[in-house]
Amino acid sequence: MLSVFPQLFFLEQIAPFILRLALGAIFVTRGYRKLKGEDKSARTKVIIAIELGAGILLLVGFLTQIGAIVIALDRFGALWKNKFQNCELDFTLLIVAVSLIFLGPGILSVDLRF
Repeated sequence: MLSVFPQLFFLEQIAPFILRLALGAIFVTRGYRKLKGEDKSARTKVIIAIELGAGILLLVGFLTQIGAIVIALDRFGALWKNKFQNCELDFTLLIVAVSLIFLGPGILSVDLRF
């Protein structure tokens, strides 16, 4: 494979690790913010559970691909709800989640033990 920096290939498991931590932190933060918010409808409670649960799974690296699937579905739902308008952030988060589905957890994860 042609690469500008082939000497960095030994670090290939760090990329999914960084993506996993970033996506997990974003969703734990989003879920926590909604938990502290005013809206306590049933729909919001489900979204809080999804965002906090999947975010925590990603942060610890347990069932990473399941957590990434849940987040990908959540972001696709957000894109659909907003009719794909002003969707740059949601689309980026969706792509990161799909990447983690294919790449796996990376280093330092509970998934690697199994």
